[in-house]
Amino acid sequence: MNEPTQEQIKEFWEWCGFKDVHTGEFSGDIIGFWEDELIHTPGPDNLEYLGFLFKYAIPNGCQQIIFQPDCYCGMTVNDVLYEATGKSEALSLFWAIWEVLNDKY
Repeated sequence: MNEPTQEQIKEFWEWCGFKDVHTGEFSGDIIGFWEDELIHTPGPDNLEYLGFLFKYAIPNGCQQIIFQPDCYCGMTVNDVLYEATGKSEALSLFWAIWEVLNDKY
């Protein structure tokens, strides 16, 4: 999949519980609050972002996450498989979580 739009990034992190602390547009870096702690997220196309997704965005009920070399991510949540690809492992995980978000909410 392609890079997420600014609106998708904003919606995604708000769904995860972040609150926007600036009025500028969302770009690769987001500054927000998570449980009253100021957080600065890394850009969405690097390994640090992958760790950030694991820390803050994995949905409840997640049973398994599988990565394959072609930037494929398969995520099983409550016995349902969500699949996505991206140009990096971080983006493929972002899009798999996005699929869960759109299925559940």
